[in-house]
Amino acid sequence: LWFAHFPNSNLLLKQIIMKFVFLALCGGVSFANGLRSTFIEQEKEHLQIDPVIIRPPPPPPEGGCTCVSDYDCNKPVCVRDPYSGQGFCSASSSGGIDFQAEKREVGSEFGCPCVSDYECRRKTKCVESHYGGQKTCQDGGGGFARPTPAPTVKGQQCCDDPHKIPTECEVEILIEMMDIAIQSNRKLAAQWLRLAFHDAGTFNVNTNEGGANGCLMTHFPMTQEPENGFLNIPISTLEAIKINWEGHPETCLDVSAADMIQFAGHFSALRQTDTPGIDFVKIADLMTFEWGRSDEPNCDTAWTHNLPGFQGLVPPSQIGDLPQRCLMAGKEIKDKMILRNGFSAMESVALLGAHTIGLTRNSFGASLAAPWVLNGADAATPQGPIFDNGYHHYLEHTLVADDAPTFSADQTPVTQPFPDWFRDPTFGNQVNHLDTDITIAFPTQDPAMHPTTAR
Repeated sequence: LWFAHFPNSNLLLKQIIMKFVFLALCGGVSFANGLRSTFIEQEKEHLQIDPVIIRPPPPPPEGGCTCVSDYDCNKPVCVRDPYSGQGFCSASSSGGIDFQAEKREVGSEFGCPCVSDYECRRKTKCVESHYGGQKTCQDGGGGFARPTPAPTVKGQQCCDDPHKIPTECEVEILIEMMDIAIQSNRKLAAQWLRLAFHDAGTFNVNTNEGGANGCLMTHFPMTQEPENGFLNIPISTLEAIKINWEGHPETCLDVSAADMIQFAGHFSALRQTDTPGIDFVKIADLMTFEWGRSDEPNCDTAWTHNLPGFQGLVPPSQIGDLPQRCLMAGKEIKDKMILRNGFSAMESVALLGAHTIGLTRNSFGASLAAPWVLNGADAATPQGPIFDNGYHHYLEHTLVADDAPTFSADQTPVTQPFPDWFRDPTFGNQVNHLDTDITIAFPTQDPAMHPTTAR
């Protein structure tokens, strides 16, 4: 109004009047704020309400969901709230639910939402409001106990419907796990291949019993049969991989033991073929594996009698009769692999080629352990043995004899015959062959007893 009536007023006077008006306004606001603060403090004292800092809700736990076991979490542990019973993926390796860890690091935990006292690092208690609702970190009052670790159980709360047949992404995870296992223990390549045949080789085509049914993993007495000796380590390793694979946060699976065993054998043979190791071509081949086998609920140890053996095929009195040993070894192959398993003679000979990797490491004692061929030794390459035709090449080209009677007179290059196997020391790094290996190198002596194939 002053400036409207006195437009020509002195400029200095105008400035003085403006400052006076500004100070008057600020004083009024300050006075009003002072009254408001006094009123709020009196109300707080009267109602005894603790101050609460309102914060947005905490972010979801890393892992993307609630959990049942540690395998559900990208962070180290799954912890359970003892009051709600709910498990949460926690960033804290000590087991505390730790949604506000980053805020507490800068000292701003006062008023933060909490579940237990472990949520409040500097303030000692996790306190519930007098009127209920969200618990927050406060200076005093009651307290809520530390959560206890959730038990590890099979299955995932985030995986409501596990499937039997894995996706390609899930198979890639399994391939990586198996590859790491063989790199750590190169013996596993041959042992998993043997495991795959010994689970499938229980099949009897005449009774339709046995077969690739997972019994070697699901029925412990099967591992105690003589035919399945020394398979405990490859089985337990595969079981551990299965548990980790099915518990991986990026899988939702309940795959059969039968499928795991056969995939392990397929993986081992393919991984060790050509240049041992895994590449894109081999991965593409592994993706063609057919899943969907069922585990047998009623395993029978008698099915192991369908597996070919190599010991005790002739009585002690005939150990020196090499043609007879070859004949009885051929009969074992025909009786078991052809007449019971249902393979042809050619398929049987091809399957015996699995001996191209691995060692006869157990039955003959550590001092006599050796591979069938040098490339099949565990340490043949940094990535393990080489799966190739070396086994068949040895039988066809290295043995001097062309038939069993000639072999009886000249076992070159074998120089140390044993009761049911032979040893070749000529490479300076011995190789071993069983009677059931040697016999497929020679023509049939008796078609009624011996497979009809020959080299």
